[in-house]
Amino acid sequence: MSNLIEINKTTKTYETIHDFIVIFLFISAILIPAAGHISGVFDINYIKKTEKRSPNHIPEFPDSLEKIRAYPKRINAYFNDYFGFRSWLVSMNNKFRLKLGASPSDKIIKGKEGWLFYTGGDMVDQYRGINLYTSSELKRWIKAMEERKAWLAKKGIPFIIAVPPNKMTIYSEYLPNWISKVSSLTRIDQLMSEIDGSQLDFVDLRKPIFEAKKNFQYII
Repeated sequence: MSNLIEINKTTKTYETIHDFIVIFLFISAILIPAAGHISGVFDINYIKKTEKRSPNHIPEFPDSLEKIRAYPKRINAYFNDYFGFRSWLVSMNNKFRLKLGASPSDKIIKGKEGWLFYTGGDMVDQYRGINLYTSSELKRWIKAMEERKAWLAKKGIPFIIAVPPNKMTIYSEYLPNWISKVSSLTRIDQLMSEIDGSQLDFVDLRKPIFEAKKNFQYII
């Protein structure tokens, strides 16, 4: 009986310690960013260099109904940029999610061997050959480019079209298995086929990059 009582006491002690740790971590997670904000510990250059944008500044006090409606969103955007230790916390969150096999962004997918691929602008569908140009879209594109070439020619400026391939095209072997080709035809292939019957000059950069990859694996 005494042994059972001792076990219960030990269990309750561990539970109490666990509860205190959880409470401490929770309060720290709230107070540390706030303390950092008050003391000015935030890196604005991190936003400019890493996120490629200007940080949100504290909005002026609203003096109209329209500004009052927009104020909560603007003040929230300000605090999202200026909370304490932001750059460190964002970096740790991204690393933690990657360790768990999750992507740190809805525009980034994790491939094989830790490779990351940007998926914005329908890149996955374009790579798979799903999102192709229609015939009318191709004709409009060719017409627009021919007009641009003619306009530049009048000024003595040559016009050459070069579309650099994306990372998925060059390093497809590192894509996750669920991304597979549906069609071998891509938008670039469509453009090249349509350009053949026009006056446009087009440079396909895929071939020289693939050649360079044979000697320099990480060419892009």
